[in-house]
Amino acid sequence: LFDRLSVFVGGWTMPAAETVCADQDLAQDDVLELLVSLTHKSLVVPDGNGARFRMLETIREYARDCLDKRDRSRSVRMRHRDYFLTLAEEAEPYLEGGQEQPDWMMRLDVEHDNLRAALGFSIEETADEADLRLCGALYRFWAHRGHAREGRQWCIAALDHAASRPGTSFRLKALHASGTL
Repeated sequence: LFDRLSVFVGGWTMPAAETVCADQDLAQDDVLELLVSLTHKSLVVPDGNGARFRMLETIREYARDCLDKRDRSRSVRMRHRDYFLTLAEEAEPYLEGGQEQPDWMMRLDVEHDNLRAALGFSIEETADEADLRLCGALYRFWAHRGHAREGRQWCIAALDHAASRPGTSFRLKALHASGTL
Protein backbone atom coordinates (compact mmCIF):
# COMPACT_ATOMS: atom_id res chain seq x y z
CA LEU A 1 0.00 0.00 0.00
CA PHE A 2 2.84 2.38 0.85
CA ASP A 3 4.25 2.15 -2.67
CA ARG A 4 0.87 2.45 -4.34
CA LEU A 5 -0.18 5.55 -2.40
CA SER A 6 2.71 7.39 -4.03
CA VAL A 7 0.64 7.90 -7.20
CA PHE A 8 -1.47 10.45 -5.35
CA VAL A 9 -0.21 14.01 -5.59
CA GLY A 10 -1.47 16.40 -2.94
CA GLY A 11 -3.28 13.76 -0.92
CA TRP A 12 -6.19 11.36 -1.20
CA THR A 13 -9.42 10.23 0.40
CA MET A 14 -10.16 6.78 1.74
CA PRO A 15 -12.47 5.88 -1.18
CA ALA A 16 -9.75 6.97 -3.63
CA ALA A 17 -7.14 4.82 -1.87
CA GLU A 18 -9.45 1.79 -1.84
CA THR A 19 -10.26 2.16 -5.54
CA VAL A 20 -6.78 2.96 -6.83
CA CYS A 21 -4.63 0.76 -4.61
CA ALA A 22 -6.66 -2.44 -4.40
CA ASP A 23 -6.17 -5.25 -6.90
CA GLN A 24 -5.81 -9.04 -6.90
CA ASP A 25 -2.85 -8.81 -4.48
CA LEU A 26 -4.33 -6.24 -2.10
CA ALA A 27 -7.96 -6.52 -1.07
CA GLN A 28 -10.01 -3.35 -0.76
CA ASP A 29 -11.00 -4.43 2.76
CA ASP A 30 -7.33 -4.41 3.83
CA VAL A 31 -6.60 -0.84 2.74
CA LEU A 32 -8.02 0.84 5.86
CA GLU A 33 -6.05 -1.36 8.27
CA LEU A 34 -2.83 -0.84 6.31
CA LEU A 35 -3.44 2.90 6.07
CA VAL A 36 -3.88 3.10 9.84
CA SER A 37 -0.60 1.21 10.26
CA LEU A 38 1.19 3.64 7.92
CA THR A 39 -0.28 6.55 9.87
CA HIS A 40 0.99 5.13 13.17
CA LYS A 41 4.46 4.88 11.59
CA SER A 42 4.20 8.54 10.44
CA LEU A 43 4.61 7.53 6.80
CA VAL A 44 1.14 8.88 6.08
CA VAL A 45 -0.32 12.00 7.66
CA PRO A 46 -4.03 12.71 8.07
CA ASP A 47 -5.00 16.17 6.83
CA GLY A 48 -7.45 18.44 8.61
CA ASN A 49 -10.46 16.53 9.85
CA GLY A 50 -9.04 13.14 8.85
CA ALA A 51 -11.04 12.87 5.63
CA ARG A 52 -7.84 13.19 3.56
CA PHE A 53 -4.38 11.76 3.87
CA ARG A 54 -1.03 12.71 2.41
CA MET A 55 2.64 11.80 2.40
CA LEU A 56 5.50 14.20 2.91
CA GLU A 57 7.02 14.81 -0.51
CA THR A 58 10.36 13.12 0.21
CA ILE A 59 8.57 10.04 1.53
CA ARG A 60 6.27 10.05 -1.50
CA GLU A 61 9.26 10.19 -3.85
CA TYR A 62 10.86 7.22 -2.07
CA ALA A 63 7.60 5.27 -2.24
CA ARG A 64 7.30 6.16 -5.94
CA ASP A 65 10.79 4.78 -6.59
CA CYS A 66 9.80 1.58 -4.79
CA LEU A 67 6.62 1.31 -6.86
CA ASP A 68 8.54 1.80 -10.10
CA LYS A 69 10.96 -1.00 -9.13
CA ARG A 70 8.08 -3.43 -8.55
CA ASP A 71 6.72 -3.13 -12.11
CA ARG A 72 3.25 -2.18 -10.85
CA SER A 73 3.52 1.50 -11.54
CA ARG A 74 1.60 1.47 -14.81
CA SER A 75 -1.42 -0.46 -13.52
CA VAL A 76 -1.68 1.66 -10.36
CA ARG A 77 -1.25 4.88 -12.34
CA MET A 78 -3.91 3.66 -14.79
CA ARG A 79 -6.37 3.08 -11.92
CA HIS A 80 -5.45 6.53 -10.55
CA ARG A 81 -6.13 8.11 -13.93
CA ASP A 82 -9.43 6.25 -14.29
CA TYR A 83 -10.54 7.26 -10.80
CA PHE A 84 -9.96 10.95 -11.50
CA LEU A 85 -11.47 10.70 -14.97
CA THR A 86 -14.63 9.35 -13.34
CA LEU A 87 -14.56 12.18 -10.80
CA ALA A 88 -14.15 14.84 -13.53
CA GLU A 89 -16.95 13.40 -15.64
CA GLU A 90 -19.20 13.15 -12.59
CA ALA A 91 -18.49 16.81 -11.77
CA GLU A 92 -18.94 18.11 -15.32
CA PRO A 93 -22.73 18.70 -15.34
CA TYR A 94 -22.51 20.55 -12.02
CA LEU A 95 -19.82 22.94 -13.28
CA GLU A 96 -22.31 24.74 -15.53
CA GLY A 97 -24.02 26.36 -12.55
CA GLY A 98 -26.60 25.64 -9.91
CA GLN A 99 -26.53 25.04 -6.19
CA GLU A 100 -24.01 22.21 -6.32
CA GLN A 101 -21.47 24.07 -8.45
CA PRO A 102 -19.48 25.57 -5.51
CA ASP A 103 -19.15 22.17 -3.81
CA TRP A 104 -17.90 20.52 -7.00
CA MET A 105 -15.51 23.40 -7.71
CA MET A 106 -14.04 23.04 -4.21
CA ARG A 107 -13.74 19.29 -4.61
CA LEU A 108 -11.88 19.73 -7.91
CA ASP A 109 -9.69 22.42 -6.31
CA VAL A 110 -8.64 19.92 -3.65
CA GLU A 111 -7.93 17.25 -6.29
CA HIS A 112 -6.29 19.59 -8.82
CA ASP A 113 -2.82 18.07 -8.38
CA ASN A 114 -4.22 14.57 -8.83
CA LEU A 115 -6.09 15.70 -11.94
CA ARG A 116 -2.84 17.13 -13.32
CA ALA A 117 -1.05 13.85 -12.61
CA ALA A 118 -3.84 11.88 -14.30
CA LEU A 119 -3.68 14.12 -17.37
CA GLY A 120 0.10 13.94 -17.54
CA PHE A 121 0.09 10.16 -17.32
CA SER A 122 -2.64 9.85 -19.92
CA ILE A 123 -0.84 12.09 -22.40
CA GLU A 124 2.60 10.54 -21.85
CA GLU A 125 1.79 6.88 -21.36
CA THR A 126 -1.51 5.84 -22.94
CA ALA A 127 -3.06 5.71 -26.38
CA ASP A 128 -6.72 5.99 -25.41
CA GLU A 129 -8.96 9.05 -25.24
CA ALA A 130 -8.91 9.63 -21.50
CA ASP A 131 -6.84 12.80 -21.89
CA LEU A 132 -9.41 14.26 -24.31
CA ARG A 133 -12.22 13.22 -21.98
CA LEU A 134 -10.51 14.89 -19.01
CA CYS A 135 -10.03 18.12 -20.96
CA GLY A 136 -13.65 18.13 -22.08
CA ALA A 137 -14.88 17.53 -18.54
CA LEU A 138 -12.59 20.03 -16.80
CA TYR A 139 -12.62 23.09 -19.01
CA ARG A 140 -15.34 24.89 -17.04
CA PHE A 141 -13.41 24.24 -13.84
CA TRP A 142 -10.26 25.73 -15.36
CA ALA A 143 -12.16 28.72 -16.72
CA HIS A 144 -14.00 29.51 -13.47
CA ARG A 145 -10.98 28.99 -11.23
CA GLY A 146 -8.54 31.15 -13.18
CA HIS A 147 -6.61 28.28 -14.74
CA ALA A 148 -7.54 29.07 -18.35
CA ARG A 149 -3.94 29.16 -19.58
CA GLU A 150 -3.08 25.89 -17.87
CA GLY A 151 -6.29 24.26 -19.11
CA ARG A 152 -5.61 25.37 -22.66
CA GLN A 153 -2.08 23.95 -22.47
CA TRP A 154 -3.49 20.62 -21.30
CA CYS A 155 -6.04 20.66 -24.13
CA ILE A 156 -3.38 21.42 -26.74
CA ALA A 157 -1.15 18.63 -25.39
CA ALA A 158 -4.05 16.16 -25.44
CA LEU A 159 -5.06 17.20 -28.94
CA ASP A 160 -1.46 16.87 -30.17
CA HIS A 161 -1.29 13.45 -28.53
CA ALA A 162 -4.45 12.39 -30.36
CA ALA A 163 -3.54 13.97 -33.71
CA SER A 164 -2.81 10.67 -35.44
CA ARG A 165 -6.09 9.08 -34.34
CA PRO A 166 -9.43 9.53 -36.07
CA GLY A 167 -11.68 12.29 -34.77
CA THR A 168 -14.30 11.49 -32.17
CA SER A 169 -16.82 13.37 -30.06
CA PHE A 170 -14.18 13.53 -27.30
CA ARG A 171 -11.77 15.25 -29.70
CA LEU A 172 -14.50 17.70 -30.67
CA LYS A 173 -15.20 18.43 -27.01
CA ALA A 174 -11.48 19.00 -26.33
CA LEU A 175 -11.28 21.34 -29.35
CA HIS A 176 -14.25 23.27 -27.96
CA ALA A 177 -12.58 23.41 -24.55
CA SER A 178 -9.32 24.66 -26.04
CA GLY A 179 -11.11 27.31 -28.08
CA THR A 180 -13.21 28.44 -25.13
CA LEU A 181 -10.20 28.69 -22.84
